[in-house]
Amino acid sequence: MTYTNRHIQGLFNQRASVTREVQAKASKITATIATKASFYYSLRNELIHERTTVPVSDREVEDYRGVIEMILKALFSIRFPKAN
Repeated sequence: MTYTNRHIQGLFNQRASVTREVQAKASKITATIATKASFYYSLRNELIHERTTVPVSDREVEDYRGVIEMILKALFSIRFPKAN
């Protein structure tokens, strides 16, 4: 599929549309990973847009890193060093 500027603009008007499009193209992104990415996106919104003081644990930061690494590997075949 060729993405025109109009189509891309339409996708980016709603984040859910972008998420669906990426998941359709990247079968390696499992439902579990997509759910976690959505959770962390919501958490990010709370921290930035609502200016709340949501506690974030070290474990959540590490989990977030793992989710992002999995997505980037699935989409772009990026390799990451092993975490310590």
